[in-house]
Amino acid sequence: MIAIDTEDNSKGTPTLFCAVSDVGSYTTRHRLDFLHYLMNQKGQDVWATNLEYDLVNVFGEFLPEVKLRFGHSALISATWKGVRFLDTLRHVPASVAQLGEWVGRPKLKFDPNNAAYCLNDAAITRDAVKHVESIYKDLGIDKPGGTLPSTALKIWRNTWPEGKWAMLPIPPVMDAAREAYYGGRVECFEVGKFKNVSAIDMSSAFPWAMITEPFPIPWGPVKRWKGGDAIEPTGIYHVRCFLDPGESSGSLPFRGEGGLVFPFGEWSGTYTGIELQSHLAYGGRVEIIAGFLFIHSGSPFTNYVQRLWDWKSRARGVRRQVTKLLLNGLYGKFGERGDRTVVKSLDDYRATLPRSLETRLSLGMAITTVPGPPPPWANVVWAALVTARCRVRLLQELHKLRSQGARVLYVDTDGIFFIEPPGSKIHYPEKAQKPGDWEYRGRFDLIIEGKKEYALRAPGGPWEYHAKGVPYAAREAYIRNGHAEFERPNRLRESIRRGKTPNVWEPRTKDRRKVLTKGVVKPIILG
Repeated sequence: MIAIDTEDNSKGTPTLFCAVSDVGSYTTRHRLDFLHYLMNQKGQDVWATNLEYDLVNVFGEFLPEVKLRFGHSALISATWKGVRFLDTLRHVPASVAQLGEWVGRPKLKFDPNNAAYCLNDAAITRDAVKHVESIYKDLGIDKPGGTLPSTALKIWRNTWPEGKWAMLPIPPVMDAAREAYYGGRVECFEVGKFKNVSAIDMSSAFPWAMITEPFPIPWGPVKRWKGGDAIEPTGIYHVRCFLDPGESSGSLPFRGEGGLVFPFGEWSGTYTGIELQSHLAYGGRVEIIAGFLFIHSGSPFTNYVQRLWDWKSRARGVRRQVTKLLLNGLYGKFGERGDRTVVKSLDDYRATLPRSLETRLSLGMAITTVPGPPPPWANVVWAALVTARCRVRLLQELHKLRSQGARVLYVDTDGIFFIEPPGSKIHYPEKAQKPGDWEYRGRFDLIIEGKKEYALRAPGGPWEYHAKGVPYAAREAYIRNGHAEFERPNRLRESIRRGKTPNVWEPRTKDRRKVLTKGVVKPIILG
C-alpha cells in the first residue's frame, strides 16, 4: 500500500509530488518522474486524502488515460496501468489534520514548498489507511471496496448468508418504496439566540432502527392492500393524510419546494406503515388508497449490528471512528439508484457511450449520466423502513419532552435541543448502554438561523458553528451575517461541464436564501 500527496500553487499547477510506503518514500517536483514511479507500482493500492484533487495534480493532461469511477456526487476510485487509486474520504470523512490527531502524527505547519510537509501529510494518510485496513481484515475483508459503505456490504453478507439470494422486488413495490424513502427530520421550531439549552442525541440511531423490529423480505411474495386490512408496520401505503393544525407537531414528512417538511392540513403521500401508525397515534387521520403487504420477514442486520456495536464500545481513535461509520453506513446501500456518472476519454466516449444532450465534452474527456437498474441488493424497502423508524423515534421523544413542559427548539435526525422547564426532573444518562438509547450532550448557548444553520457554545468554551455547504473558516460570518466569502478549487466534474481548469482556487460566496423571522416558526399548512 502506498499513500500520496501533492502540493500546487492554487492556480492549477502542481509543484511537489510525494509518496510514502512501509519500504520508503519518494519525492519529486516533476510530473513525468512521478508518473514513471507510479507505473512501477502495478498491482498496488495507492491512497490519497481527497483523491480527486491529487489525481488532477498527478496526471494533468494525461488524465484522460485514467479510468475514473464516480458515485452519485464524488469520485470513488480510479485505475491506471494496473494501479488502483482510493480515497480515505470515502472511508473516513476526515481531513488530514483530523487523521493526524487520531493516529498520533500531527500535521505540520502549512508550508507547501517543503518536501517534509508534503511527506508528513502522505505519512498521515498511510498510517490512517493501515488502521482502516486492519479493521477490515479483522472483519474478514482482505480487499476493501471503493467506499466504506460498499465494504460494509461485504461484511454484512458474511453475517447474513440469506443475503446472497437478494434481488429487486417487483417494479410497483420498488416505485412505492422509493416514494416512501425520506431523509431525516430536520426542523427548527424557533429562531434566535437562546441560553441554557439542553441537548440530547440518540445513540446509534440507524443501527437501532436496523435491529429493533424484523424487516420484510421484499423479493418474496407480496399482496396488495384490500379495504378493511389493518395497517402493518412494514407495509407501504399510498394515502390521503389529515392532521389538525391544533396538534403540537407534524407527524409525516412531505417533499416541499424548500425540502422536507412536516405539515398540517390535508395532502397525499406514500409512507411505511410504522410512520402511519405513529401519525394516527398523535391525532392524525388517513384514507388508504393503495398499499403493499409483505408475507415473509427476517432479521437481516442483527448479527452485523451486534458484532460492530461490541467492537465500537472497546475501540479508540481511528478504529472507533471506522466502526461507528460501518454501523451507520450500511443501510443506505439498500436505497441506491442505478444511474451512474461516467467520465471517459473522448475516444472511449465515441466508441462506447450513446450520444446524449446531457453529455459535456472538455479537457479531452466526456462526462455523462448513464441510466441503469439498481444493484440487486437495493430493494429500497429496507432503507425506507430504517429512516422511518428513526423519524418515529425522534417524534416520540419530542412529544415526551413537551409533555414534561420542555420547550423544543430544534431537531436534527437523531438529536434534540430544548429548554427545560423550572424545577425540571428531565434526566438523560451521559452514556448510552445500547443502540437507540438517548444520551445527554450537555447544556449550551445556542443560535438558530435555519435548518442545518446553527451555532452552540458550552459554558466558558468557544462557539462551534454549523452551516451545511460552507467551509469551516467562513461559517462564523455566515451564521452571524447570512453571507460568507471564501475560496474553493474547481472540481473535476464542474470543470468538464463548464470548461474550466480543475484545481484552480476561485472566490465563492454564499448567501442565506431564506431568512426566517426571529421567534416561533409558523407551521406549514397544506390543502
